[in-house]
Amino acid sequence: MCPSMVNGLGNVNDYYFVFINACRSADPTNVTRWINAFNTHCYMGWAESVTAETASGFAQKFFEGCSLGISVMGARDWAINKMKDGDPQEASSKIKLLPGKGHNDAYLLNFKIDQRVRQEGN
Repeated sequence: MCPSMVNGLGNVNDYYFVFINACRSADPTNVTRWINAFNTHCYMGWAESVTAETASGFAQKFFEGCSLGISVMGARDWAINKMKDGDPQEASSKIKLLPGKGHNDAYLLNFKIDQRVRQEGN
Protein backbone atom coordinates (compact mmCIF):
# COMPACT_ATOMS: atom_id res chain seq x y z
CA MET A 1 0.00 0.00 0.00
CA CYS A 2 1.13 3.54 -0.67
CA PRO A 3 -0.34 7.00 0.00
CA SER A 4 -1.64 7.37 -3.55
CA MET A 5 -3.73 4.20 -3.09
CA VAL A 6 -5.42 5.76 -0.06
CA ASN A 7 -6.04 8.98 -2.00
CA GLY A 8 -7.44 6.94 -4.88
CA LEU A 9 -10.18 5.57 -2.62
CA GLY A 10 -11.72 9.03 -2.40
CA ASN A 11 -11.11 9.29 1.34
CA VAL A 12 -12.88 12.36 2.70
CA ASN A 13 -12.71 11.38 6.37
CA ASP A 14 -10.78 13.03 9.17
CA TYR A 15 -8.80 10.59 11.28
CA TYR A 16 -7.62 11.64 14.71
CA PHE A 17 -4.88 9.02 14.91
CA VAL A 18 -3.29 6.72 12.34
CA PHE A 19 -0.59 4.20 13.25
CA ILE A 20 0.83 2.10 10.45
CA ASN A 21 2.85 -0.60 12.18
CA ALA A 22 5.03 -1.46 9.18
CA CYS A 23 8.61 -0.89 8.06
CA ARG A 24 9.27 2.57 6.63
CA SER A 25 5.71 3.75 7.21
CA ALA A 26 7.18 7.01 8.55
CA ASP A 27 10.07 7.20 6.11
CA PRO A 28 10.90 10.92 5.76
CA THR A 29 10.36 10.77 1.99
CA ASN A 30 6.73 9.58 2.35
CA VAL A 31 5.48 10.53 5.80
CA THR A 32 3.84 13.79 4.72
CA ARG A 33 2.01 11.92 1.96
CA TRP A 34 0.66 9.43 4.52
CA ILE A 35 -0.49 12.23 6.83
CA ASN A 36 -2.25 13.97 3.94
CA ALA A 37 -3.72 10.76 2.52
CA PHE A 38 -5.43 9.95 5.81
CA ASN A 39 -6.15 13.59 6.67
CA THR A 40 -5.00 12.76 10.19
CA HIS A 41 -4.38 14.90 13.24
CA CYS A 42 -1.69 12.56 14.57
CA TYR A 43 0.42 9.94 12.77
CA MET A 44 2.81 7.25 13.97
CA GLY A 45 4.96 4.80 12.04
CA TRP A 46 8.46 3.43 11.62
CA ALA A 47 11.14 5.54 9.93
CA GLU A 48 13.21 2.49 8.98
CA SER A 49 12.96 -1.28 8.78
CA VAL A 50 12.07 -2.79 12.15
CA THR A 51 11.97 -6.37 13.38
CA ALA A 52 8.54 -7.95 13.74
CA GLU A 53 9.24 -8.66 17.41
CA THR A 54 10.02 -5.00 18.14
CA ALA A 55 7.04 -3.72 16.13
CA SER A 56 4.66 -6.11 17.89
CA GLY A 57 6.13 -5.58 21.37
CA PHE A 58 5.98 -1.81 20.99
CA ALA A 59 2.41 -1.75 19.63
CA GLN A 60 1.10 -3.93 22.46
CA LYS A 61 2.58 -1.68 25.11
CA PHE A 62 1.66 1.52 23.26
CA PHE A 63 -2.04 0.66 23.17
CA GLU A 64 -1.87 -0.56 26.76
CA GLY A 65 -0.50 2.87 27.72
CA CYS A 66 -3.25 4.61 25.76
CA SER A 67 -5.86 2.53 27.59
CA LEU A 68 -4.50 3.94 30.87
CA GLY A 69 -5.36 7.45 29.70
CA ILE A 70 -1.81 8.48 28.82
CA SER A 71 -1.34 10.91 25.93
CA VAL A 72 -0.02 9.42 22.68
CA MET A 73 3.37 11.01 23.34
CA GLY A 74 3.42 9.67 26.87
CA ALA A 75 2.21 6.24 25.70
CA ARG A 76 4.99 6.12 23.11
CA ASP A 77 7.63 6.74 25.78
CA TRP A 78 5.91 4.46 28.29
CA ALA A 79 5.77 1.63 25.73
CA ILE A 80 9.49 1.89 25.01
CA ASN A 81 10.25 1.64 28.73
CA LYS A 82 7.79 -1.23 29.37
CA MET A 83 8.48 -3.42 26.32
CA LYS A 84 9.05 -7.09 27.16
CA ASP A 85 9.23 -8.33 23.57
CA GLY A 86 11.54 -6.74 21.03
CA ASP A 87 14.33 -4.22 21.37
CA PRO A 88 13.48 -0.96 23.20
CA GLN A 89 16.53 0.77 21.70
CA GLU A 90 15.39 -0.14 18.20
CA ALA A 91 11.90 1.15 18.99
CA SER A 92 13.23 4.37 20.47
CA SER A 93 15.39 5.19 17.47
CA LYS A 94 12.93 4.19 14.73
CA ILE A 95 9.38 5.00 15.87
CA LYS A 96 8.12 8.41 14.78
CA LEU A 97 5.13 10.20 16.24
CA LEU A 98 4.16 13.24 14.22
CA PRO A 99 1.51 15.93 14.37
CA GLY A 100 -0.65 16.35 11.30
CA LYS A 101 -3.38 18.64 10.01
CA GLY A 102 -2.00 21.98 11.18
CA HIS A 103 -0.94 20.78 14.63
CA ASN A 104 2.44 21.01 16.33
CA ASP A 105 4.28 18.87 18.88
CA ALA A 106 2.35 20.46 21.76
CA TYR A 107 -0.79 18.77 20.42
CA LEU A 108 0.87 15.38 20.92
CA LEU A 109 1.48 16.12 24.61
CA ASN A 110 -2.24 16.29 25.32
CA PHE A 111 -3.91 14.12 22.68
CA LYS A 112 -5.38 10.93 24.14
CA ILE A 113 -6.86 8.19 22.02
CA ASP A 114 -9.34 6.98 24.63
CA GLN A 115 -10.58 10.50 25.27
CA ARG A 116 -11.34 11.11 21.59
CA VAL A 117 -13.16 7.78 21.27
CA ARG A 118 -15.32 8.52 24.31
CA GLN A 119 -16.20 12.00 23.02
CA GLU A 120 -17.30 10.66 19.65
CA GLY A 121 -19.17 7.76 21.23
CA ASN A 122 -21.49 10.08 23.16
